[in-house]
Amino acid sequence: MKKAITLVILSLFTLAAHAQHFDWVKSYTGSDRPGHVDNWIVGSVSDSQGNLYVLGQCAHDAQIEGIPFVPINNHQECILIAKISPNGNIVWHKEIATPLHNTALSIRMIGDTAIVCMAGVTLQDEVYWLDTLYSDANHQLMSSDSLDDRTVTAFITLNLDGELLEHHFLQVAFLDSEGQVITTNRVTGNPDDSVTLMTLGLSGGTFCIDRCGNVIVIRDPSDEIPTIDGNGDFTLNSIENGLLSSIQILVDGHARFSVSPQGMPKKWNPMLLKFTPHFDTLITHQYLFQNEVGENTLDHIYSMIADGEGGIFVVVTETVSGYDEASANVTNLPVVFRRTNLVNSIVFKCDSALNPVFCKQLSMEESMDGMLEFHSLALDKNERNLFVSGLVYSQHETYPATIDSDTVDVVNKVFFLNIDAVTGQMNAYGKVKSTGNTGIERYFTSWQHQMCAENNRVFVPCYYTGNLFFGADSTYTADHLNNAICIWDTLGNAIGFIDMPTNSTNRVQPCYTLSLQDSILYISGFLESNSTVFLGDTEISFAGNSMAYIAKYVDTAFMTPYVHTNDPIDPGEVSITLVEDGTALVAYPNPFRQKVTIEVQGGEPLTETAWLTDLTGRRQQVRLTAEAPGRYTLDLTSRPQATYLLTLTTADGRQHTVRLLKQSDIFTR
Repeated sequence: MKKAITLVILSLFTLAAHAQHFDWVKSYTGSDRPGHVDNWIVGSVSDSQGNLYVLGQCAHDAQIEGIPFVPINNHQECILIAKISPNGNIVWHKEIATPLHNTALSIRMIGDTAIVCMAGVTLQDEVYWLDTLYSDANHQLMSSDSLDDRTVTAFITLNLDGELLEHHFLQVAFLDSEGQVITTNRVTGNPDDSVTLMTLGLSGGTFCIDRCGNVIVIRDPSDEIPTIDGNGDFTLNSIENGLLSSIQILVDGHARFSVSPQGMPKKWNPMLLKFTPHFDTLITHQYLFQNEVGENTLDHIYSMIADGEGGIFVVVTETVSGYDEASANVTNLPVVFRRTNLVNSIVFKCDSALNPVFCKQLSMEESMDGMLEFHSLALDKNERNLFVSGLVYSQHETYPATIDSDTVDVVNKVFFLNIDAVTGQMNAYGKVKSTGNTGIERYFTSWQHQMCAENNRVFVPCYYTGNLFFGADSTYTADHLNNAICIWDTLGNAIGFIDMPTNSTNRVQPCYTLSLQDSILYISGFLESNSTVFLGDTEISFAGNSMAYIAKYVDTAFMTPYVHTNDPIDPGEVSITLVEDGTALVAYPNPFRQKVTIEVQGGEPLTETAWLTDLTGRRQQVRLTAEAPGRYTLDLTSRPQATYLLTLTTADGRQHTVRLLKQSDIFTR
């Protein structure tokens, strides 16, 4: 029996013939340094017009379509900022390069007016800074001459035309028990080093901006300084042993904000710092944990986002191994316990004063021989639902994973959580596993992974081996390490996936950043080690150096909500009703396994010829069978399990398009 679950759409978009396909693929490459990957994309954002803004790394001689990025040589780890139009043209590009270490970290957008990029830059010797080559970086880029060691975390604000609006450089200095800045000679014992400060950029790899323009930065493990004994061996001095009393945040070499510890934070304790929009004032700061016991190690700060009410969401992944007992108090929240050989990952919500509001903890009691991590965050448009992607990879499948105290079936699976963004209550979760060895998700480094959620869809990049049973079967060689974008609805039902197979059997060639704007999904990744990735009809191949790529994937169905049911008795019987100009068109069941029934109410009958478009953009004619006045069936038994767009035409020439999901008879959630 057809269920009374309906979706009414007052204005239905008319879909193009090729509704789903890769519109274009762009790539760049350059000479890698020995043992390094120098060409890759860190993150991307898109504006309301579909323009893409990317932050990444590029080699000093990198080119895209024959156009060089950096017009100078002998520099390492160049930082790239670029704007790409919806048709794939490079609108502008900016680079930062020095002879020393530089790292692109994170990118954010402020409305439709500006982008802010976070990068680690060494301001020594000559610096190629955006548009101009500076030979004296100390006087040209920083207003203070008090710092000789200028390793900074740079925040760079550009308007959407690429013009520099402002930049700021943040550093951290350590203060001793008398409040004096600890200098290098305190470490090396060399008097000649007495003028060199122990200053480094912020170590956190991500940031966010709230609705007031305030910048929230996370500083992960650093409440420690090294000392060198007579044998040249390093030891660590922390706040607890009395040498280090506090830290000092330096902005542009002159604004100094001293931060005293709260409780007795260990070296691994992440700190949130909230600055006014131009870094004039440090509004507040907060350690996430207090009064912890044991020498624990924080692995990664993966993601951080802000909501419209001033709330901040943070993902923290940490490992505890080899200690009998370890625990951490979270301000105003129950204690987060960690016992011997327990690994876990935590997502926090903090209020506008950076005080924790709730935390969700993913845990698994076993030795750390795999990965158990939250990775990325996204909010839906009404900011009621928080989505968290993650991975559990373990050689001990007998150990259960838990979210707080609830057991979840996510071991050796890619998954996402749907969490109430106000209360922290877990609403639902989705998961997928391949038929290969592990079917796991993996990312190149901690801050690169981006998920997105819109119109009741959740998108998560992953890689897999074997075939995915995910609403549509993959068909590629089982031992290859393939890329995919997994797509769920917000209740955790598998909708389908975008498959990007490779020819690699021994090395991951990951896709890792996404940016969604209406019907456009931008996907980026990189290649190394003699591999090829297949993006629709386009092949991107390794040619001796690492290669970064950006692809535009178009699916007009992304603009309309997706409906699914969890009815345990008859899960396939869902009707979707489309209403336009008084004509109601109902398709059911959806998802289906063999046949679909289409009913037309209050309008012209359908022509028996329809068009079926699959995920690759292939469009074929199909024929409807008239069963009764206003009711038709379509037999798709011979079609593979996949997601389809069915375009129907009424007798008066009007077109209606329905998204259909075919499930195999063995498909299970």
